[in-house]
Amino acid sequence: RITAPGGIYLTLAGNANESRQYGPPRVKEEEFRGNFSSWIDFERLHKTRFDSGSGDANGALAWSALLRRKEKP
Repeated sequence: RITAPGGIYLTLAGNANESRQYGPPRVKEEEFRGNFSSWIDFERLHKTRFDSGSGDANGALAWSALLRRKEKP
């Protein structure tokens, strides 16, 4: 509903490859791809980190995903 067919969407999501007691909800790559694959093509999917807000600490592990809505689901 947010993007038209062929439209591009960039999102960040928590990455379940790291255990933390705080931070955003996390998802495994397989779940991430599986939840969207019927209507989205993954143009790029990279591991990254959220900004911790502190220059001396790593933020939570994340997925950076560039997605393209399929023309026909």
